[in-house]
Amino acid sequence: MQIPQLDREWFVVRTKPGCEQLAADELRCGGHETYLPMRRIRNFYRRGRVYTNQHKPAWEGYLFLASPAGRTVDWGRFRDDIRFRHVGSPLKDARGFPHHVPGSLVVAISVAEMNGRYDEVGAHDKLAERFVEGGEFVVTDGPFAGFRALVDGVTSSELVRVLVNLFGRHTSLTLDPSQLDEVA
Repeated sequence: MQIPQLDREWFVVRTKPGCEQLAADELRCGGHETYLPMRRIRNFYRRGRVYTNQHKPAWEGYLFLASPAGRTVDWGRFRDDIRFRHVGSPLKDARGFPHHVPGSLVVAISVAEMNGRYDEVGAHDKLAERFVEGGEFVVTDGPFAGFRALVDGVTSSELVRVLVNLFGRHTSLTLDPSQLDEVA
């Protein structure tokens, strides 16, 4: 994957629903630079009882289009040319003109995509790395706020099982990861 260029003027373009990749391909064939952020998701197929990983657009129905600095984009061409049948109109600002997106923002989105920020695959593994069994945390929210907790494991629904000392006994709780903070 190539990082988008900073020196381009970037725009957000609507696409027909579910046709983001087709629209990006049409624009590339027409000589335009595009960027379509992707995310990985995990699907479970009950019939075959298997999990598969798929690549999907990070934002359904949108992609980024670049034009070299100083050159304008002929938006009417996309509407009138049959080769761009999956490409829609650009997002517009308050004055009705196509809204410019800073190149730094597009690059930041690209870097986040490469780091797996939009991925839904491996969330359980990431939690398991952070909440290692036996690790000590502090509960920050809820009725047990301020209590120290020992991690007992991560559930399949991506919650953290902890043991909290209540009245001299360890009590098992299941908490959201956002309710726990590392002991300072």
